Amino acid sequence: MAREFIIETGVEAEVVSVPDGEKAMHILDMVRQGRHECFDLVLLDIELPRRSGFEVLERCKGWTERPYIAIFSASSSADDRERAELVGADAYLVKPIGSLEVDALIIRLREIMEALIDRPHCSCKLGSARGCGRSRSS
Repeated sequence: MAREFIIETGVEAEVVSVPDGEKAMHILDMVRQGRHECFDLVLLDIELPRRSGFEVLERCKGWTERPYIAIFSASSSADDRERAELVGADAYLVKPIGSLEVDALIIRLREIMEALIDRPHCSCKLGSARGCGRSRSS
């Protein structure tokens, strides 16, 4: 789902997806150690197999350099939003249900991605912890 929304933004980006929270932690650890290309944006679901999105965020808490991490969840719970903020999420995006929500989400994602492109070190490589595979959009 996240891949389709990223493509809809119209911003050219390489999308890398992982199937679970354990793999997300592993890749982010490799990024931190300089053994994997850095991501500019990570879309992270809360409900992931093996490790929750909250656990992944906890792992990154306190890192001086880390990607922009946005929670991308079906939960609109105030408790989940608060917990995400406490463990360091940069944004909290609720998965859309209706077409108006889809349009609003695409606009918000485009704003985030365009802001990241303006950063001097940006390569616009995006990570999504949900699903599996790689694709290049244009």
